[in-house]
Amino acid sequence: MIRVCINGLGRIGRNCFRLIQNSDDIEVVHLNDPNMSLKNLVYLLNYDSIYGRNESLITSDEENLIDKNRQVSFSQISDPMELQPKLKDIDVFIESSGVINVQNNAAKLARDKIVKKTVITHTYKSADKTIILGVDSSSSCENKDNVISTSICDSTAVAPVIQAVMNLKEIETGTITTLHPWLQYQNLMDGPCRSFAHPHQNVENFSLGRASTEAIIPKTTSCIEAVNEVHPNLRDRIFGMSFRVPTPSVSCAIIDLNTESNLTSAELFSEFEKINNNYDKKIFHLNNEELISRDFTGLPYSAIIDKRWIVIKEKKLRVIAWYDNEYGYCSRVLDIIKKIV
Repeated sequence: MIRVCINGLGRIGRNCFRLIQNSDDIEVVHLNDPNMSLKNLVYLLNYDSIYGRNESLITSDEENLIDKNRQVSFSQISDPMELQPKLKDIDVFIESSGVINVQNNAAKLARDKIVKKTVITHTYKSADKTIILGVDSSSSCENKDNVISTSICDSTAVAPVIQAVMNLKEIETGTITTLHPWLQYQNLMDGPCRSFAHPHQNVENFSLGRASTEAIIPKTTSCIEAVNEVHPNLRDRIFGMSFRVPTPSVSCAIIDLNTESNLTSAELFSEFEKINNNYDKKIFHLNNEELISRDFTGLPYSAIIDKRWIVIKEKKLRVIAWYDNEYGYCSRVLDIIKKIV
């Protein structure tokens, strides 16, 4: 059984916990979040506005969360290094706070051998390894790789699609446009936008401070740099941007690629299936139904390829990929943990 601690219990941390509840080979031993009380955490794990009620009711005593008669200890400590007394026999420290200073200290836990591995659920430049399942160059790690980045939801969806195309043809240029639901740091009403990675700092993109539920907001995207991390040969050949859209979950990526020679849809769909066959759980799902974003909520795939909107014109390719930016991404985080321990 893989023993984990989850640090940071926002959307990603709580979804990881919910998924682990149904896992036979991972168990949560400790939870930490300096910004939340134990009772508030229990409430948020039991009732979720996107994914509904928890199938198994969680309770608590004075110090512990109780899940299926099993106690999970809880703390409210800001610095992960101060958690050392609570990390005995922890295999993986899941750092999902999104705060850069916290990520740096979480990395020290693995490098100082306090835990076996630190898994950072975001891009992290100082990681020993960035793993995106479905990408040949990043699907495994070595014993010396103790700090693992699981990248971001967008690259988790986009990079395997690019890998499938690269397995067939050389990519000359491309653009990626993501449609991403609002995030917690955005505002309900117009105002300054606070950085999540750097608490107490404002975001310089003033438009991100506008009312998130009232408009589509254009912004830069970290997806391109995250894709470059695992596909470095595409650097300066792939460009893109993002739009924050007024929905609570499920993202979409519009992937336009120019290849060096002609490609067929049959070749591409076959390659998706070949990549799927390399993993216990499917990376891709192919959809041909008249579905909308909400219909993909709670699906565990990295990318749901919408066959209705595939366009291939000789050397030009367009792929529309849907992905649950929380549930699908967290599913891959747990798959990676199982691979590295």
